[in-house]
Amino acid sequence: SDVVYLHEEFIKGNVLFKSGNRAAPLMNYNMLSKLVQFKDESGKIMDIDNPDDIATLSLGGKSYVYNSNGYSQYIGLYGDIALTKQDYLLLRDILAEAGYGGQSGTTSASSMSAMEQSVDYRLPVGESRVYEKTAAYYLIKNGKSMALNQKNLAKCFPKQKAFIAEYFATNDVKLDDEAQVKALLDKLSE
Repeated sequence: SDVVYLHEEFIKGNVLFKSGNRAAPLMNYNMLSKLVQFKDESGKIMDIDNPDDIATLSLGGKSYVYNSNGYSQYIGLYGDIALTKQDYLLLRDILAEAGYGGQSGTTSASSMSAMEQSVDYRLPVGESRVYEKTAAYYLIKNGKSMALNQKNLAKCFPKQKAFIAEYFATNDVKLDDEAQVKALLDKLSE
């Protein structure tokens, strides 16, 4: 399978629709588009085009939720706050052919950012794209998804605002360290 997918191959998933219907297609998570894709009966790879109709989606033993950023993996519940993680591929560079068969980086950060907004799988001749696998964490409160950061933690846990400010001031907080984030959320939800 392509390196754009989280799993090496398409695996059986489980989908429960809000209507009560169920499906168990072969699925995979596309880290470039941030969408869950499935194979239809003919083997064609397709995006799930009705995410708002889905109550739950599980893949590889993990549950996924959908929001405006695409699909993210459910990590845990802390009081009424859910923590989710979205694995994705970040465009780091575009290499173009240079003299003598070499390659050179040619893309500015602003044009790479614009390209990330619209995924295009076609590569122009003589061009290679360099991606890095990374993850973003989100908090979900009352169905609203927000990036995991100090400001949003204070919004989600308003009674803990002073503790959060002191915690960030006195600790080397790494919000991309899942174990550290889970420990902090455990403290906040006590």
